[in-house]
Amino acid sequence: MTQGVDDRVSVVLRDSVAVAWADRLIQRGCRAMERSVTRSYVTALGTWWQALPWAERRRAVGTTLMTAVIVHVGLAAWEGASPGWLWLILPGMAAAVGGLLIAASGPSRETP
Repeated sequence: MTQGVDDRVSVVLRDSVAVAWADRLIQRGCRAMERSVTRSYVTALGTWWQALPWAERRRAVGTTLMTAVIVHVGLAAWEGASPGWLWLILPGMAAAVGGLLIAASGPSRETP
């Protein structure tokens, strides 16, 4: 009996205007994504990122986190931060993770 109910539900869904409209919308989106300039840019950026050594990735993420902390604290201080210290918990955690990532990336490989 369950198979008969499933078949009837399948027929109703297949013949539904809303389902056909949603299916066309999904197909159009998939075709557009195949030719998307943004998708090709993001794919190239992801390939470039994956080709970087782990130490450089850690340093880049750590530097980004530290920059975000500095900007956040600077803007909060400029606007007059909330009294107390609780607003510093998340920036402190981000700074700790950023510092650890930078430290874990090893010594700088700059050439003189």
